[in-house]
Amino acid sequence: MDIGYIRPRKGLDKTTQSRALEEFGCTHIWVAGEHCDTVTEVADSMRAGDRLVVMGVRLLREPRERLTKLHDMIAHFSAIDVTVYDLATSTEYAGETELMRMGIDILAAPKGPNNGKLGRPRLKYTDSHIAAAEVLWRDIKSYRRNRDAVHAMNDDVHAKETGAATVGAWTERRAFDRFGASGRLTG
Repeated sequence: MDIGYIRPRKGLDKTTQSRALEEFGCTHIWVAGEHCDTVTEVADSMRAGDRLVVMGVRLLREPRERLTKLHDMIAHFSAIDVTVYDLATSTEYAGETELMRMGIDILAAPKGPNNGKLGRPRLKYTDSHIAAAEVLWRDIKSYRRNRDAVHAMNDDVHAKETGAATVGAWTERRAFDRFGASGRLTG
C-alpha cells in the first residue's frame, strides 16, 4: 500500500504535495503537524511491504534534527521492511543498504540555482558598472598609479557607479583582467 507523507515548507506547500501524492495513487496521506508530529509515527502505522511516498527524501528529516534521530528512523524503516519512494527523483529505497543511501541523500546539499553551492548567487557587475570602472581605469591624467585608479573605483564618490557598493570592491587584478593594461608605468 502506498502511504503519502507531507511536510509543508516554503516553496513546496501542502496542496502541491497533496495533489502529487494523490496523482501517484497514495491511499492514505499523513501531514506533519496535523496527523502526526514525526515521520516515525507514520512508520509505526505501516506494515511490512508498505511504501512511504514523499515529494523529496529531504522532507523526511525534521528541521534541526540530530543525526542520531535520522539513523534511528532509517533503522526503524529497515526493521519493519518499509520502502521509501522519492517522487522528485523517481528513486525507490528498499532494503537496509538503499535506506542508508537515502540517509546520505537526505544530508546532501540541495541542488539549486547556485549549482549546489550554499548561499546566495553571486552578484554581477552590470554593463554600466563596467563602463564607469573602465573610465576610471583608463584615466591616466587623474590617477598616476593603478593603485590610485582602483582606490577611486571603490571610494564613496564612485562606488555606486562602479558597482563596488553592491557587488564588491574592485582590485588591481580584477581591473587588469577585465580591461587590460592601463597604460601607466608601474612602480
